[in-house]
Amino acid sequence: MELLLERGVGLWARRAASLLIVAFGVMLGACARCPPEGVRELPSPDGQFVAATYVRECGPMAPFNSFVGIRGADDRAFAEVANIRDLGWQTELQWLGERELRVTFDCTAYHCGGRDDKYWEVLTKDIWGDVTVSFDATDRLRHALTPVELARLPLRD
Repeated sequence: MELLLERGVGLWARRAASLLIVAFGVMLGACARCPPEGVRELPSPDGQFVAATYVRECGPMAPFNSFVGIRGADDRAFAEVANIRDLGWQTELQWLGERELRVTFDCTAYHCGGRDDKYWEVLTKDIWGDVTVSFDATDRLRHALTPVELARLPLRD
């Protein structure tokens, strides 16, 4: 009888673990398929790459999250090179050459400057494959930020 109980508990534990693994996989897959919305694309001068600004509006995202991504011209998915978290800033894209992209942050009507009352951050990557990415801010945004806030951004001098 004890052997049957042990087998029953072991079987139940394996089934529960399997269900948890499947549920976790489904959740991860749903997040990975969250499509970019409001995409504004800009092809590189030679047409080999596409840079874009967009938002993702599904899953546990804070409001005002925006992204900058780059992809090969024949690819479908963007590799994110900037994530602006919990700030209503705009981003402007400019190809300075075939392999050099500049991302410029600017204020919006909603908010100009950092958010002292909230957590915010700007995460960036300055290289994606053969493409170099630099970051800048408009004069309006630079003047609105405190020196401490300005130091949190990966801006060129």
